[in-house]
Amino acid sequence: MNIMIAADKNYFFPAVTLIVSLFHNHPDKQIILYFLCSGFSQEEYIRLEKLEKRYENKQIICLDITEEQTKGLHSFGRFSVGAFYRILALDMIPEEVDRIFIVP
Repeated sequence: MNIMIAADKNYFFPAVTLIVSLFHNHPDKQIILYFLCSGFSQEEYIRLEKLEKRYENKQIICLDITEEQTKGLHSFGRFSVGAFYRILALDMIPEEVDRIFIVP
């Protein structure tokens, strides 16, 4: 199962909660999680690696969003620039992925 989530540094901990819940509640499923992210510290990437190692048949692939990719995008109202990451995913998810579940 291919799943995509997106978060910036402000939503790291809620995203990790989602990942733990997903992995814990689907122990027998093979899951590849594409994580579109930006602004994470090295410590946060290490936490994701450790989390991935705790579960069998689970993989977390971090796809870093660069400032260049978000140039010209602006937050408005309750929507941050991170809300646009899902649009950027079209160019970042490998072509061999024919289906992906996007978690809002």
